[in-house]
Amino acid sequence: MAQVTIVGAGIVGMAIASQLSRHHKITIVARNLPGDDPSVEWTSPWAGVSFIAGGCFSSSEAKMQLDAFAELWRWSFTYPDSSIRRITVEDFHDDKTEDDIWWKNYMPEIEGMGVQFKRMTLDSLADARSLGHDVLINATGFGSRFLGDVEDDNLEMVRGQTILVKHDYNKLFMRDTGDTYTYAIPRLDGTVVLGGTRHKDSL
Repeated sequence: MAQVTIVGAGIVGMAIASQLSRHHKITIVARNLPGDDPSVEWTSPWAGVSFIAGGCFSSSEAKMQLDAFAELWRWSFTYPDSSIRRITVEDFHDDKTEDDIWWKNYMPEIEGMGVQFKRMTLDSLADARSLGHDVLINATGFGSRFLGDVEDDNLEMVRGQTILVKHDYNKLFMRDTGDTYTYAIPRLDGTVVLGGTRHKDSL
């Protein structure tokens, strides 16, 4: 059984761990983990996450997105106490036609794993070498730009702002004009994440 280390405890890292843990020994490494106190050092306390499939340039990209959706869909049934749930989505696009929404025909009918967590602050992927893995997966998202041995300058920065409000709104609202992006994402604690800006190439 291969030892796999995943750097990053976000939704991507969790989905990868869920898939691979059936056949591999998984360790997720992150500086901040679920249950930590809110701080500006990580986004989870202030964020809402939703699955909205994006543009694809190949069938493999489409499959990757659908596989992630299938895992989230399964989690929503398997772990009812988690923050993952199925809700109605209202997704508006001012710059697309119905033919551009390639994923519409795939929704929603897509159908203890031993994952270990380790708290570490990494300046580079090489810092995780001591864990003795056979495979290392970088799931740090935009953090890849700041890892010393990655420094991926091809990542596109998109700065947004959110605000948390107390409300019983129970649908997921998205509107994408092509230039701006607004959304409302309900959370299980009786709050809603409201987002309304998109500034490319800006921190």
